Amino acid sequence: APSLETVLVQEGDYTRLTCTVTSDIPLYTLSWYTTTSSGAEMYVPTHRSHSQDGTSQTGVSGRLFGASYWHDKEFYCKKTIASSLSASETSFPVKRVKLTVGDSRSLSVSGNPAYAGDSLVVSCSAETGATIKLYKGSTMNFLTSGITTDTTGSITTKNWTVNPASKSDQGSYGCQISKTNRQNVYLTPVHVDVYERCENLEYD
Repeated sequence: APSLETVLVQEGDYTRLTCTVTSDIPLYTLSWYTTTSSGAEMYVPTHRSHSQDGTSQTGVSGRLFGASYWHDKEFYCKKTIASSLSASETSFPVKRVKLTVGDSRSLSVSGNPAYAGDSLVVSCSAETGATIKLYKGSTMNFLTSGITTDTTGSITTKNWTVNPASKSDQGSYGCQISKTNRQNVYLTPVHVDVYERCENLEYD
């Protein structure tokens, strides 16, 4: 059996599994499978391309969305050989891959809720190498000033700090994470509340 390859992906990433086989037997197909919770074999629908020069064939497959659904699942690529003498087929695995979903992405707020005059920090973390952008309200309003960057190991964090906070800083804040040749990922927005301070109260 082929050795197990572990692939680390992040939530929301576009993931492609590639299975390439060179053989002197041109009559075969490549397909990806996984197993259900009951242990049954399940075919993984794929976008497949083949190239054949008479002695070799390449199958490319495996577009998976919603990484958390596939967390810790094992996939295997099977080569199926069709007999030229009968209708029988022989299948065997040629590649095994296990997807593990990382948890390096997060969006948080320090000092929420806040009062006018307090300090607020909105932070978004992702794997180093990704482009991180914070926004308020919508992706048409990216935050550009007051941004600092911290990198610790393989994690990079963008921080937006406002001090002193005011009522106008109240609202919904989100984070866009981008990587080359990947779809943008948007973390669930967080809502920030800023209250006015009550001063010079008089009691009867």
